[in-house]
Amino acid sequence: MGLLNAASWLKGTIDGWLDTIESLDPSKNLKGVGKVAGTLNKFNPLHHLTKTHDGEKYQDLRPSEVFEDVLVDARFRPGAPVGTVEVEVICAGGWTSVGVGDAFSAEDCYALVVLDGGVGITSIKDNAKVPAWSADERRAFRFRIVDPAATLYVAIFDDDPNPLQSDDPIGRCAVGLRSLAPNAAYDAWFPLVFAATEGEALANAGRALVADEPLATAATNAAGKHTQKDSRGAVRLRVKVTWDDGGMTMAKSALTDLLGEAKPQYVTFPATKGGKALRENVRFAMYGEGACPHDAVNEPFSIGRVSDHAHELVDVLLGAVSGLKDRIVALVMYRNPVRSLVALVAWLTSVSNGARAVAWLWLIAALDLRDTLAGVREDDKAKQGHNIVPRVARPQFPMLAWAKAIATGTKAVQHPTSDEEFQAAKKSARGDAESVAIELMLEEWRASGKVKVVEEEDEEEDVVDEDDYKSKKPMKRFRSIHILKPFLEPVQRLLLGLLLPLRALNALATGRADPVATATLAAACLAIGLGTMFYAHFIHSYVMWLLGWFFTILLYIIGVALFGPQNYFLVKAHVKKKRERQRLRALAGFDPNGHAALQIQDFYRAIPASAIPCPTLSTRHCATQASIPRSSRT
Repeated sequence: MGLLNAASWLKGTIDGWLDTIESLDPSKNLKGVGKVAGTLNKFNPLHHLTKTHDGEKYQDLRPSEVFEDVLVDARFRPGAPVGTVEVEVICAGGWTSVGVGDAFSAEDCYALVVLDGGVGITSIKDNAKVPAWSADERRAFRFRIVDPAATLYVAIFDDDPNPLQSDDPIGRCAVGLRSLAPNAAYDAWFPLVFAATEGEALANAGRALVADEPLATAATNAAGKHTQKDSRGAVRLRVKVTWDDGGMTMAKSALTDLLGEAKPQYVTFPATKGGKALRENVRFAMYGEGACPHDAVNEPFSIGRVSDHAHELVDVLLGAVSGLKDRIVALVMYRNPVRSLVALVAWLTSVSNGARAVAWLWLIAALDLRDTLAGVREDDKAKQGHNIVPRVARPQFPMLAWAKAIATGTKAVQHPTSDEEFQAAKKSARGDAESVAIELMLEEWRASGKVKVVEEEDEEEDVVDEDDYKSKKPMKRFRSIHILKPFLEPVQRLLLGLLLPLRALNALATGRADPVATATLAAACLAIGLGTMFYAHFIHSYVMWLLGWFFTILLYIIGVALFGPQNYFLVKAHVKKKRERQRLRALAGFDPNGHAALQIQDFYRAIPASAIPCPTLSTRHCATQASIPRSSRT
């Protein structure tokens, strides 16, 4: 059975179990209540009149007139600034109406930007399904950053004028500053997520997000299977990162973060009701639907989420197996001749010396990470000759640039994207999105048995709420009356807890999220591999010789220690000491203070010596014993 067949069978089995369990829930007939808002929105006769603001057609691409400087209280962010980040929120949209916005109107949208303790909020766009901010509106922010490993968070909210209700979050995105090239200006769409479900991942993967591609036509559709059912849309940002030292501190930050203590992320808020509402919005922007620094797996319970996490875990594990298989096939098929020859040399040199195999594994891992940063493909597109990812779509901080930055910090000159590169990236993004839609169709066919998988041939004072940082309780709680929650919620938390480190490892391996960390890992693998190779070639034989003599001498010592004649005398001495300890312990237990001996001597001193019965001693000896003065007693 192939990996695709195995994945489809395993997912179908899990869904069958969950459907059987959910059928036991007597409250399942109430689930249609949650769709009332979507139904009202669909049949609302005024719906087309209220959603008149289509900002995507009127995007203002002029440079922003004013950049608002976002200030942070230095008491909660010690350290000197190392760089400047400029962020412009141009446009947002592309989310589905189900579960988003009001029932009878479009969304009143605003964007929340959080970076290294600073918070910026754009102006509100009323009744905007696709909000767009003009150059003279509040949309541009400038941050001075202290942490070179900081992450830029952007969240879109639907403003609620009712003071008793909180603003509705639409989606969020996170961009690591280390994933951007220094001194380069980016203008790109970033996908938004809300709950990180399987449907949201499918929607983001099935949309070709290119700067000049309209969101309405960017989504793919294969055989009537629309991929945007659970879409949370995207946001268009302009971002530029400038490092004061040319990027040297940023390039070293991955290693310093590993060796040093983790830095807490403090965000200050006004001590008002509005400040508490802002705190909740910032929490969503930074951590998602329900997570917080103290509970990374906090989220609402549902059978669908359990199924999504199980599917993702299956995809990750089987994807790792499939990736390893594809890697071996690529080496065997000589898709990269130099790498295949390296694998041959590694195999031949490791036959006579097994220690070299470990060194070669580290070196090959370093080379693979270097290829990842360079945009070299090992997937199906590599078989077709498209083995290089377009420059726009590859990691923005390759290995050579990282080495230069960590050595000299020289400010690299970023060349603008050419029209050929842009068209290549656009074509690649469109192809990736279409492949997702086609794979969705094939997945349904496999589940229904229509097709079988064939194996591939080759204002007030800002304060920090101490409860948020000292308490280990979640910052947000969810309630559910689901009868199966006590039984399946631990399973849901366990699956999400397993997925979080796997997602981090996958991001580290791909190099897109944090190429600095990937380059640092590649350099570490290279150093370990070279050191291990030096050891295996020059030192390993001597170490094995010394270890052989050491174990031989150790066995001699163990034998003499166990069966040598010294044990006879040691046992005798031990028995003698043991009996002496027993005698002293018996005397101490009988008369620990010596009072009994004194009383006996006083008694015999008070009577004449002739009256003392001494059947075994002479009278003279008894008198001598009885006449001992009291002052000489011990």
